[in-house]
Amino acid sequence: MSKGATGNSVGGIVLVSGMSSAANATFINEGAQASGAYGGAVGFDDQATGGSATMINNGSTVSGASGGRTVFEGLPGSTAGNATLIANGGTGGGNGGAISVRLAFCQRLY
Repeated sequence: MSKGATGNSVGGIVLVSGMSSAANATFINEGAQASGAYGGAVGFDDQATGGSATMINNGSTVSGASGGRTVFEGLPGSTAGNATLIANGGTGGGNGGAISVRLAFCQRLY
């Protein structure tokens, strides 16, 4: 579980890189717990795959806080494989969980 940040910072991050696979893992990315902070995240880059993993991105319950996030990025490109991807909405003004696909690798997950 990647916890969301409690201050003006970034929550826990898991990076699956190279030719790795998340296989059958379960990832739960929690939303941030403070306004202006980022939730937990799982990122895939290079040729990494989501395998048959389950990735749950929970929204935040705090106004102005980011939800959990799963990001697939990089060239030649990571893939979701056969993964189950879930993005739950936020409450109380918090942002919802998110799933994103980017063509170019970025140094940050946000």
